[in-house]
Amino acid sequence: YKIGQICLILALCGGRKSCSYLKIHMIAIGLSNDAEMQKIFKFSESNMTLYTLVRFDPAVTRAIRYAVADGLIKQLASGGFQLTPKGKGFVKAIRDDEDLLKREKTLLTNLSTKLTEEKIKNLIDIWGNSYASSE
Repeated sequence: YKIGQICLILALCGGRKSCSYLKIHMIAIGLSNDAEMQKIFKFSESNMTLYTLVRFDPAVTRAIRYAVADGLIKQLASGGFQLTPKGKGFVKAIRDDEDLLKREKTLLTNLSTKLTEEKIKNLIDIWGNSYASSE
């Protein structure tokens, strides 16, 4: 299930068809919690720079590892993740089945590439400037 979500995130929300580790986690958490998904939509569609803390789900981390090991996704030199040809075939099968991950497909299609890596980077920079200590 999580591997399917991650592959859909990469296919539907990946700018230049790749996503950072942080973006995958943000969106995956949103898929499991409607309130979080609404925050992601608001954050992605506005100029606001505030967002709640990003949580890292161990199940998402494991699913990323399994997807890499299974050859569905690959990690790029930049650190981001991208679908492989095998992963694209997997996504096509998911998208072709009307009943499979229906809610996720709708949410991810609506989010599309609105949540940019630049917006996430700006958020991280703000957090670093606000909470990082020079000690």
